[in-house]
This record gives sequence, C-alpha cells and structure tokens, in this order.
Amino acid sequence: MKTAFAGRLRGAASIVTYLTAPEPPVYEIATDDQPAQGSADAPVTIIEFTDYQCSSCAGLRPVMDRLLAEYQGKARLVARDFPLQKHPHAFKAAEAAEAAREQGKYWEYTTILFQNQGALGPDQLKEYARQSRLDLEKFDATLASGKFAEKVRREFQDDVRIGIQATPTVFVNGRRVSEPTYESLKATIEAALRAPAKK
Repeated sequence: MKTAFAGRLRGAASIVTYLTAPEPPVYEIATDDQPAQGSADAPVTIIEFTDYQCSSCAGLRPVMDRLLAEYQGKARLVARDFPLQKHPHAFKAAEAAEAAREQGKYWEYTTILFQNQGALGPDQLKEYARQSRLDLEKFDATLASGKFAEKVRREFQDDVRIGIQATPTVFVNGRRVSEPTYESLKATIEAALRAPAKK
C-alpha cells in the first residue's frame, strides 16, 4: 500500500534536476623523454597509450595523423607504451620502437609495426629496422642487450598507477577521452582550444 501511494506521489510530482555532470578529472601525465609529434609549444597535448599488437591502436594511427595535420601548430601527439600481457610480442616491439627512436626513426618504424601486427617476432623486428633504414648493427645490439626493457617496464607500471587498463587510451590536455574516434577527439581538441578563453 505504501509503495502504491509513493508511486502516485511520484507520478503527480514535477521533478526538475539542476545538477550538471561533474568535469572529468585532469591527470598529470609525464611527457618528458617520450616520442612526440608536433610543436612542443602547442596548446593541446594528446597522449596515447599504445600496444603494437592492438588492432584498435593501428586503426587510430591514421586518425591521429589526420588530426595533427588539421591542427598543425595547435596540437601535438605524445606516445606512451602500454604493452598488454595478452600480446606475446608487444613488450619486445616496444623495446624495438625505443631502439628506432634512438636513431630518430620512431614514427617510421612504428608505422611498419602497426602494418604488420601478425608478424612481430625478433627476426621481423630486425627486418622492419632494415626497411626503416636504421643502423642494423646498432639496432640489433640494442635489442639483444635489453637496453630499453627497464624503461618500457617502468612506463607500464606508471601507466597502471594512473588507471590505464586497455589500449588505445587517449587523454587530451590531461582529460580522458571516452571514445577515441575522429569525431570525439576533434570535439575534445576544439573544447580544449576554447578552454583558455573561458578563464
């Protein structure tokens, strides 16, 4: 009887909600000593957490290229490694990407990795170094020594601490983008560019 009475009251009531959704939190994410594209002075920083065996990450690369071209001078892209344990070659591929970055060819090399996600074994990683015109002797020695393994491991642990669980995960000026599609990222970049004028 009480339930029916409460239902009648609710039905007759005019309820207006004035609450607005809270602003998503802003995270401080380190971008120093990370591969980046675009001007360091750009007002918008996009940070992408990536895994070279992640098909969605591969699909996002042309989207990022398009956005960087559209927002030249206004946006920069910073990449962070998040090799998922379910991908057996992702960790070594991240090491290889760092070895390529050491020779100034990170973006060229990782483009090839994304195009060949089903073939990221040690021999293939070396072949992609050849295709990227890297110093093969230096690349092979770096990969064999595990020079960048600790960096990739430390980066992964830092990513976990800020709540990263999957790839691709994208932040724009410290705010997480729930759907990293072209439309959503473009809207978020536009909002970030407008934000200083509101202050």
